[in-house]
Amino acid sequence: MLRPRTLAIVQRLLLMAFLFVAITAARAAEEDDVKVSANAFIDAMMDTKNVAQTFERFAGPRMRQTQTKDTLAEYVGLYALQFGGKLKDKQFIGAQHLTQWPGTNEKGNFYFLRYRTRYPTADVFTDLWMERADDGWRVISFQFIPAPAGG
Repeated sequence: MLRPRTLAIVQRLLLMAFLFVAITAARAAEEDDVKVSANAFIDAMMDTKNVAQTFERFAGPRMRQTQTKDTLAEYVGLYALQFGGKLKDKQFIGAQHLTQWPGTNEKGNFYFLRYRTRYPTADVFTDLWMERADDGWRVISFQFIPAPAGG
């Protein structure tokens, strides 16, 4: 028979273990959701005929403050030209959850994701910043960084 103090410690440890597992599972499910949105955005963004739809579907509040459908269309046209056309392949590299927007004191629910993406004439890392909006995960910004050869 356990003493009351020992029993209380065991109960606290079990509760902490349960909470850790629950939080880990919730974070994994959230990361899966954000990856679904990120994958869909990467697949859609080089479709130069549907940029307006891509913008409406994926642009988050922060992206809408700095870009319009027209500016996104210009960038997509530029990248499609530089990369030789549509996406050929992508590989998920990793994701990092953030509770504060970098460089500010603003709290929120953000993700940084990195993919290795291959186009007809370019092999690049595609970095995405995403935010949790009322209707799901939305893109804040994206950038391309040349990937080393052979990876």
